[in-house]
Amino acid sequence: MRLLGRGNRSVLGKSTIDPSPRSERYRLARSVSRANDLSELARAASEPAFYRTLVYLFVQEQDNFKNSDALRRQLEVELRDVTARLEEAESVAQKEAKRLIAKLQAKVNTTSQLYSTLARSAVFALSNVNVNVK
Repeated sequence: MRLLGRGNRSVLGKSTIDPSPRSERYRLARSVSRANDLSELARAASEPAFYRTLVYLFVQEQDNFKNSDALRRQLEVELRDVTARLEEAESVAQKEAKRLIAKLQAKVNTTSQLYSTLARSAVFALSNVNVNVK
């Protein structure tokens, strides 16, 4: 097992850890570091401040959930309200369109009848003119 590879000595002669992941010394140092982190975590978990922090974070998450849930409900109510208003506006627009179409149809019928009457009277007038000319 090689603990010091090439270039692992500093200028002052002290050994350094080769940062390459293959280095045995680096792996050993990383394992010790992780063990220290875990022991620190275990020690911190046994302290009351740790529990207070966890409870504080838990309460914050509960508050966030309550706020987001209330916001979701509010948005659902608003969505239903907007949907109802849209459907009402669509029905009013359809009724108004039908009313306008009926009004225009009546105007077309009146104009058509007037045209037919004028056309008949013009034909009659022309036929009387032709009869008198002969």
